[in-house]
Amino acid sequence: MSDIPEERTYYLRIILMCMDLTKETILKVFRYLIKSDDIVNFLASVDTISKLQDLFKKKILNRTEYNLVYYRPNLEKFDIALLIRLIFGLCKNEIAKPQLGWTTKLHPKDESLGADLIRLRDVRNKLIGHRADAKLSKAEYEKIRDKVQAILIRVIENVDPSSKEDVERRIDEYTKLVVDTENTRVKRYLDQLLECKNEYDKLQDKAEEESKRSREFQVYFKTTPERYVRYIKLLFDGGRLVLCGILERELDNHGNSLVSLISNNREILESMVDKQYKSHLFPLEPGRMDHTKWDVDLLASLILLVFPNISLDESSKIELIKASRLCYADNALRSLDADDFLSVLTDLISSLNFLSMNIAEEKKLEVWSLIERYKKKNDDGDADEYLDQLRKSGLLVKTLKDIHQETVVRLKQLLRTFDETGINFKAEHVLELKILTTCQNEETKKNAEDFLERNLQASLHESDVPTNWIRTETDKLVASITTHPDVKPAGVKRSCILLSFESSSPSALIHILDYFDSQHFQARLRNISNELHYLNEDAFLLQGHVTLESLSRVTQYFDNTEDEPYKGLSIPLKCSSVGGMRYVLDTLKKEKTTNRLNVIAEKISVKLQEKVSINITPDSLEFRDVIDKTGNVITNYNYFLHTRLAFLEIVPMPAKSI
Repeated sequence: MSDIPEERTYYLRIILMCMDLTKETILKVFRYLIKSDDIVNFLASVDTISKLQDLFKKKILNRTEYNLVYYRPNLEKFDIALLIRLIFGLCKNEIAKPQLGWTTKLHPKDESLGADLIRLRDVRNKLIGHRADAKLSKAEYEKIRDKVQAILIRVIENVDPSSKEDVERRIDEYTKLVVDTENTRVKRYLDQLLECKNEYDKLQDKAEEESKRSREFQVYFKTTPERYVRYIKLLFDGGRLVLCGILERELDNHGNSLVSLISNNREILESMVDKQYKSHLFPLEPGRMDHTKWDVDLLASLILLVFPNISLDESSKIELIKASRLCYADNALRSLDADDFLSVLTDLISSLNFLSMNIAEEKKLEVWSLIERYKKKNDDGDADEYLDQLRKSGLLVKTLKDIHQETVVRLKQLLRTFDETGINFKAEHVLELKILTTCQNEETKKNAEDFLERNLQASLHESDVPTNWIRTETDKLVASITTHPDVKPAGVKRSCILLSFESSSPSALIHILDYFDSQHFQARLRNISNELHYLNEDAFLLQGHVTLESLSRVTQYFDNTEDEPYKGLSIPLKCSSVGGMRYVLDTLKKEKTTNRLNVIAEKISVKLQEKVSINITPDSLEFRDVIDKTGNVITNYNYFLHTRLAFLEIVPMPAKSI
């Protein structure tokens, strides 16, 4: 009997069956499809080599796989995944196509050859990816064994019916196999599995690196605000143009060249200008310096540092342009509110107009033309090149990630204030979760997002679509969000993937925001990323954030609500001393007070023949000036003590709404 744990024995039995019997069966399929027993000779043919090169160019084969197949192919080194990839790439027209196509989820009753090969590939991928501990329970083992047995028998009946009995006999042998980890063959297979796992880890690292280059606007906004894109284009194009005009004017006035100006002010520039601009200011070949391509921040910094005698009005306008460049994240959020953003845009236009008055005529006209052009909505040019420049400052610039975190924290604070008063919403508020998928192959990415969207839709609507590993994860994700009774799904849309949830109470919104900030949520995304990898054999990384649009919408609602007069019965209580105020506050918190109010509510309910609740809350807004940030009463503000301290509100059940 084997001396290794039972669950590890089950895992190794399945692995051995896959490495041996499954691989042999797939090789038979390959020979059957190419109508030749010599696979190596087939791969070396001119026609096949051309197809292999196409598969490599299309990233269906990676560099390692291409080298393995192209240069002296050795079938011993081909694993199941590579063989199936070669079959699909070279012989797809010879295979019975799955009922629902090659890129969609398999129909459970589809027993075509193409569908069964995909199933065998998926089993192999899951065994490698899911089993870092190399264990399988008895139930999992039996389920996988029975599935693989049924598939292998169907496949062999298609390509070599005479081998069916031999396959059945060998499967039975694997079921009783005593596994020894010191066995040379077992060691070799475990090394191959480790190699596959390492390859997968490298792919994941690559996906992680790719995600870091994701544009902030893609990550945090549902869609990049159009008015903000126009503003940024005007800031970069108009700002650079007008600052170049001022720099050139000052150089002419001082009879100086840019190279000598920088050389003469090298010490102050090295100490005051960000290090990232060093290569621009002090290039190896100073004669090739081109200030017309410099960043707005660098141009503004240079002018302000080396020309201290320019007018105060010009200095202030240049400072505003520089600040606009560095405060891009704040202004991006403000752009969601057209009225609020109007002042930001107006300040920029005013500064550009003012600064352009005293530069060369040609540049002045160009600046005016840009202002007119970007005032209006247009689809001119690609915004990405402008948006990418925003993050390239090495200074301590507040990013959209910072703004997103601050907005979430502030919204939670507002929600907790309302939740403590037991106030519910008149209408649901929607938070949108944007799930961004990172994958190098765009076609694979689209197919994966289609698949993920279908599973999310099924999870939201509790569809009886047959479950799969991704459906299991999306079910868990949706279930975790909707555990709060006041949260319900609002739908799935394609903007990448946009998942919406409606909330009818402050605590429900807090629940959603807390969940999206949890390790549990990140684990769900990682699991889904892994499943997409196993299904598509490409690296995936999923990021999920509540969109700034939906955060801003809800925050504005609460900002507006804070100033509304409170509806209910108000009882002014005058206090002539600090001790009196403390006594009233303490009395309102006592259980005896609550019980008395409940008795009153019951009597009113009987009188009105309708259920009535009485909530009592100190009106902290009215006496906030007599309480410091720690909650202590400030004793030297006696005239503030004559204030409304509490109010009663009589409302029908359920709790009142805003």
